[in-house]
Amino acid sequence: MTQAERDRLAVLKKTRKGLLTQKEAAQELEVSERQVRRMLGRLKEVGDKSMIHSLKGKPSNRKIDDAIRTLAVEALSHEKCHDFGPAYARDYLASKKISVSKETTRRWMKEEELWRPSKSKLEKKLHVWRQRRSRFVKSDYTFQFAAKTYVIEQADIGKGLRGAAIRIEKRRNGSMAIRVENRYLRYKPCEIRPKVAPANSSAENKNKAKRPASKSTWMEGLLDKNGSSLGKAIAVSNCSQLTGLGEEATPNQKAPDTGKRLLRPDSTGAGL
Repeated sequence: MTQAERDRLAVLKKTRKGLLTQKEAAQELEVSERQVRRMLGRLKEVGDKSMIHSLKGKPSNRKIDDAIRTLAVEALSHEKCHDFGPAYARDYLASKKISVSKETTRRWMKEEELWRPSKSKLEKKLHVWRQRRSRFVKSDYTFQFAAKTYVIEQADIGKGLRGAAIRIEKRRNGSMAIRVENRYLRYKPCEIRPKVAPANSSAENKNKAKRPASKSTWMEGLLDKNGSSLGKAIAVSNCSQLTGLGEEATPNQKAPDTGKRLLRPDSTGAGL
């Protein structure tokens, strides 16, 4: 007994006890008052079983004869019908004078494992077309594809091939074809030579690394050499500036104001 049948039984029992009127029971069960009286009479005769339909568990009066189903299954079990779908199988049975609907044929084929429904495919978004990247032949007749370098064979090298656009076709068997316009070219993988470092470069680097850092000594003893003192050198420099103006000056002569800074003979050289 289903839950709906139990609910109906509870309403009828309340009506039989006088807790509900027949009109209220009809409104709750959504049937007429006459139907409520029939159901109460059936409940009094049979009991709780009156809520269960009398045809429940029994074959339908419109059921197709089992002999017709057996003939249909035998016809569809033939070798030439192994790829028939329900619609085509229904037409095939009609040619054998077996008239059944498409859904009945589908159910029979599914129960007898003569046909298996395909998995429902999810609706996929349409692939947006994009222009493919062009590939060109380099000046040394090589091209790159999938992080590898290939070279065109000598026999297929012709005029106008350098810089030409090529089309690379990837086949299902894993092979690859190269086409220029309407002509296919033969190719082979290009062997890349490994980089060889010079033999003495590593030894020289090691020697350079081992040399200790030394301080420059070219300024040592510069002031100890015999020659003019620093004061005389400054005076001579000032006089040379005055001489450049067309005048003769002595080391003790005062230099005119020319906008340039002159050093004093007693300078320590801090302004140099």
